[in-house]
Amino acid sequence: MERNIIHIRIDSFFIEVERILEPFLRKRPVIIAKGENGGGGYVMAASQEAYSCGVRPAMPLELAKHLAPDAAVIPPRFSLYRRASAALMNFFESYSPVVEVDMDGEAYMDMTGTERLMGKPREVSARMIKEISKRFGFPVIAAGVASNKVVAKIASRIVRFSGIVDVAHGYEADMIAPLPVRYLPSVGPRMCKRLKQMGVELIGTLASMPQDYLTISFGKAGLVLHRRARGIDSTPVTSGKKKVVLSSGEIMAMSADPHVLGSLLFLNVERLCKSLRFSGGFARRIELSVVYADFVMANRSCILPEPSDMEFEVFPVVEDLLKHFLERRVLIRSMNINLFVVKEGYELPLFVKEKNKRLRRLLSAIDSLRMHYGEESLIWGRVAWKVMKERYLCHSEI
Repeated sequence: MERNIIHIRIDSFFIEVERILEPFLRKRPVIIAKGENGGGGYVMAASQEAYSCGVRPAMPLELAKHLAPDAAVIPPRFSLYRRASAALMNFFESYSPVVEVDMDGEAYMDMTGTERLMGKPREVSARMIKEISKRFGFPVIAAGVASNKVVAKIASRIVRFSGIVDVAHGYEADMIAPLPVRYLPSVGPRMCKRLKQMGVELIGTLASMPQDYLTISFGKAGLVLHRRARGIDSTPVTSGKKKVVLSSGEIMAMSADPHVLGSLLFLNVERLCKSLRFSGGFARRIELSVVYADFVMANRSCILPEPSDMEFEVFPVVEDLLKHFLERRVLIRSMNINLFVVKEGYELPLFVKEKNKRLRRLLSAIDSLRMHYGEESLIWGRVAWKVMKERYLCHSEI
């Protein structure tokens, strides 16, 4: 049976959610920014009107306001965006039995085998666009229809305004070949730069390169690149509960000292792992993201060999991720750690339990002592300076 996947995208989702609640923001430049002007603030999202003035995400807020002086600058309201995204996903589930959240305002829907009941995927997409616009008020809704997730997402990205791109089966590679490589999912600015240095700017050029050459250049990612550039993707659309993610929040740093940054990360990993132990969860994947002093953003992730809830197993992985960011030799403004938690009911293998039994008892004793005598009753040496600074220097900046 031929697969039929729809990728639907709400353009400028955060901006449009704000405009639905505040109509006066329509048809004027809007900037969602974190932090204060002149005090480390930066742009998180910008409307098309602000884009036309030169405003871009991660840009210093002071520069953005200089480029778009008439722009409305508002702080992010993440709880509002989450509620709007949840309402949208509930709507999608009324059309497809399998819906996968891609990011806020975007989702994949597997319409395989539903044609007799729902109609052709293109017709379903048209109905959804019309109903979303009427029910929620989003003005720009794009949909891509294809035989797999990668091509469906690329198809939705090339729609400038509300509309549908339907890629016929067998023409996936031909459709994406003339597009720049940045349209491929997971190809960010860094990889684009590397590919450009290799003389690769179009997806078709990438598809024509030998697979072995890409594997040597990029490792396992090279194999994935080669398949996606040829319009091949067998990844299933997966529904179910959203992944549980524990986040450290924004860790302010403004440093390039590996010892300072490592201490800050260890302190936050320790807090996250304590939350895991109390909730009975285990981290499987770790993601570390940073914002440099020049507001360049970067992130890397890694999968643990075995799910864990112990900082002594999680932190070495985080520390290895940090080393890659320090290669840039630019001060790091802030950091954030995300721990992706495995599904409920997971149990560690018996040999892993036995191997770490003594360490687990130690951490359990530390958690109990801190619960009774306070978080600062026991402090690891590497974070003592930070705790003392917060206690005696009134939270002064590092």
